[in-house]
Amino acid sequence: MPITTYKVESTVSRQVALPRTCSGCGHSWMGSVTVTASHSTDSSMSGPNEKEKAEARKTALEKLEVAAKRMEAWGDVTREVLCPRCGQFDAGAMKRHFPKGYATGLLGIYRGKIWSNLVLFVLCVLGFLIVVSVALSILTSKEARKYSELAFLSIGALALIFSVSLSFGAYKCARKFGITSANSRNVRAMIEATSDAYRLALVVDAYRKNKNSLSGDAWIDVLTAAGKRHRKGQSA
Repeated sequence: MPITTYKVESTVSRQVALPRTCSGCGHSWMGSVTVTASHSTDSSMSGPNEKEKAEARKTALEKLEVAAKRMEAWGDVTREVLCPRCGQFDAGAMKRHFPKGYATGLLGIYRGKIWSNLVLFVLCVLGFLIVVSVALSILTSKEARKYSELAFLSIGALALIFSVSLSFGAYKCARKFGITSANSRNVRAMIEATSDAYRLALVVDAYRKNKNSLSGDAWIDVLTAAGKRHRKGQSA
């Protein structure tokens, strides 16, 4: 008789306060970063009991404590780093993300997004080819006739799901790569022609759209839109 297994999971989180110092006005404040930890295990009983749930939560809390101490020791200079007084960024965030100023940092971020989308596109295409080739080799092999109809359909369905997902991912990456590549000259011209105050406004805009973080996908939209506005202004 097959044994049914059940998943016992526990996820916990807490806020970790990190000291910030503004690179502009020197104001000090505490940034709050959420740290999350989880733990899961299998239960072969009739279902997760209270003891297993308590043990899973205890382990998750232990992991959370380690993660929180690591965060307090190493810090986080990406999230919750905008000065509430003057709108400049924390000194640690500036050192990490814009060590050579906003102009060089913004150009580096935009180039990084271009190449990352190209790499992801290539990986999606390779994944698609691997899935299709593996599925075809299994379904057309001599051993395929031994498979039941259900197994045959299951393999085909899984291959279809993975191939469609990878195709959609490849399309999204190719689209983003095309948009960023086509507008790279506009973005570069805009960054070189504008002031640091304008560049700071772009960084703040992307930061807020990335949910108070200096990492995320909002950079592409913000910088591409600014590049297009600059081009229209130049041609007007």
